[in-house]
Amino acid sequence: MSDLQTSGNLEKETEEQPKKKVQAPRWIAAFLGILFMECALAAALLLSMTYAAFRLRLSAEMIRAGIVVVYALPCLVGGFLVRWLKLEPSLLWGVGAGAAYYGVLLAVSAAATGQMMSGWEIPILCVASALAGLFLRKKRRIERKSASIE
Repeated sequence: MSDLQTSGNLEKETEEQPKKKVQAPRWIAAFLGILFMECALAAALLLSMTYAAFRLRLSAEMIRAGIVVVYALPCLVGGFLVRWLKLEPSLLWGVGAGAAYYGVLLAVSAAATGQMMSGWEIPILCVASALAGLFLRKKRRIERKSASIE
């Protein structure tokens, strides 16, 4: 009978304890946020480039240059965000940000056209621009206190 009483007490104790929420590690949320920001920036750039192409009747060379900007600028911002969020090791996260953005581009391209992108230029551009974003920083001004002559 004592076994029944103790098992009943254990059930009450476990029911009274608050359930802890399972939280993802900080780096998962940070990396997914960076990837979301890269994709949102790319979408905004594509929309503005589409508007400019039709409104201003841009040439094919200008459109190609705009596409390179759409590949490079979101990765540059992603690398900057990796540094700003202080993800360590930052070089690995920078490469990951560029590679993940290229993976999204690859998936969207394959879904839209049914063909895979070929060549190494675009993934190298994405990774290199994300790494360049790691090294962007504001120059610190050294304030020199001038000696006041009285």
